[in-house]
Amino acid sequence: MHEGIVRNLTHCLMAFVVMLPLASLAESPNIILVLTDDQGWADTSVKMHPDREDSRKGIYRTPNLERMAAQGMIFSQGYAGGPQCAPSRGALQFGKTPTRLAHTTNAGDYLVKDRTHLLTIPQAIRLANPNYAAAHLGKWHIPKHLPSKAGFEVSDGNTANGGGEYYQHLPGKMENPSEDPKQIFTLSQRACEFIAEQAQAKKPFYLQISHYAVHVRLASRPETLERTKARLKEIYPKANKFTIEFAAMVEDLDTGLGMVLDEVEKQGIRDNTYIIFTSDNGGFVSGNTSDSNTPLIGGKRWTYEGGIRVPFVVQGPGVPKGTYCNQPVVNWDFLPTFYDLAGGKDPLSADLELDGGSFRPYLEGNDSVTIERGTPDFIWRFLKWEGFAHDPVHPAVAIRRASYKLYYSYYTRNYELFDVENDIEEANNLIASMPERAEELKRGLENYLEAVDAQDYWIHRKDGKGNLIGTEGLEEEIKRHQQKSRLSK
Repeated sequence: MHEGIVRNLTHCLMAFVVMLPLASLAESPNIILVLTDDQGWADTSVKMHPDREDSRKGIYRTPNLERMAAQGMIFSQGYAGGPQCAPSRGALQFGKTPTRLAHTTNAGDYLVKDRTHLLTIPQAIRLANPNYAAAHLGKWHIPKHLPSKAGFEVSDGNTANGGGEYYQHLPGKMENPSEDPKQIFTLSQRACEFIAEQAQAKKPFYLQISHYAVHVRLASRPETLERTKARLKEIYPKANKFTIEFAAMVEDLDTGLGMVLDEVEKQGIRDNTYIIFTSDNGGFVSGNTSDSNTPLIGGKRWTYEGGIRVPFVVQGPGVPKGTYCNQPVVNWDFLPTFYDLAGGKDPLSADLELDGGSFRPYLEGNDSVTIERGTPDFIWRFLKWEGFAHDPVHPAVAIRRASYKLYYSYYTRNYELFDVENDIEEANNLIASMPERAEELKRGLENYLEAVDAQDYWIHRKDGKGNLIGTEGLEEEIKRHQQKSRLSK
C-alpha cells in the first residue's frame, strides 16, 4: 500500500486544512505520551484498580502520578502491546499487534523487515492537522525504522536497548552523572524546553518521552536513595538492597514526570493538553524483589497479566477528574486515538490494516461504547525460546475477548482460560468448566494467526551456541518443560 494511500490522504487533508481558519488550528490539543520502561502495573503509589488495594505498593512514592490521577482517569485494564520492549514499542508506533508485525521478541530484530512504508503516530496526527510539531526523546528501539523517517523532526535518533547508563544520543558513550540517573532529568528538561517552544509559538504538538527508567540496572540520585532507605526502614524494615534501590529509581522517575506537569501548567496549556502515562511492558521479575508483580502472575516476557498489564493514566481536556475506566485498552490503540483527538474526521483506511481503535469515548466518560477496532480481539504472542527447562519464561500466545483470556503455552501445549476482569491473578482456570468459550477463543486465535501469516512458533529456537536450530530436538525440549510447568504440579 500503504505509502501511496498515506501520501494521497495527506494531500487531500492538507488541502482541506488550508481552508480552515487559524483559530481552528490553534484549538488542536497537544498530546504528551510518557512511556516508561519495565514498570509493572502496581509499581507506583497510585491504586490502579478502584477495588484493589494491592494494585499499588506502599514501598513506592509517586506523588506526581497521584496528581495526574486526581486530574484525570485511571485505566484499570491498560495493556502494553507486548511483554517485551521492542515489540511493544512497534505496536504502539504502528497501531498493529507484534504478531501482525512479525516481531514478537527482541531476539527477532534480525527478522524484522523494512517498516518505512507503515503509517506512524506523527504521520497519522498530521493527517488530521499538518500543523503539528512532533518530538521523540529517549529510547527508540524500533528496528528497521528511524524517528526522522517516522515523522519526528526532533529526536535522539536510533537509540536502542541500553539501560540509559550513558547518553546514547551523544557520541562517545559519556556516562550519566549521578545527578542524572537513567537520563531522567535531562530527558525531562529537554521535554520541557520543547513544550515551552511550541507553546510560545502557539503550535500544537505531539511529544513522546520514552524513559530508560525503570529498566535495570538500578540507578537513582544519592539523596533520593538515602531518603528511600530511611523511609523504608520505618515502613518496610525487611526491604532488601534491590527493593530500596528500585523504589528510589521509581521516585526519581516520578520527579521527572512532575517537571513535565509543571511546565505544562507554567505555559498555560494544561486545559488543552492530553498527557498519557504508561509502560512498555510489565514489570521485571527478579528473585531480588520482595513481592515481584503481585497480585499479577508473571512479568516481563510473559503473556500472563504480569507481563502485559501496565500503569495507564490519562489527563486532558474533557477527561473526568479522579475517575476510573474499567474497559480494556492497549497501546496499539494509540495511533487511531491520537488521530481522533487531533481532529481526524475521515476514518483511517482499512488498507492500513490497523488492529487498534480510538478509545476517545472513554476519555469523555462514555465507557459503555464498543470501540471499533481493526481487530476486536486482543492478541499477544512471545516466541523467544530460552532453552532451559527450569525457566518459566517461554513462548506463549494469549487472546482476550470481552472479559475472557485464553492462554496457550508452546512448551507445555496446555490451554488455560481465565476471566481476567474478575480474576486478575489468573488463579482460576476455567478450561474444563467452559469448553465452548475456550473453543470459541481457539478459533478466533487460529483465524487471526492465519490471516496475518504469523511466524512459526519455533522460529527463534537456538542451541547453546546461539545457532538457530528450528525443530531439532523440539519434542524432547517440550517434554522437559511439561514436567516443570505449573500445571503439572
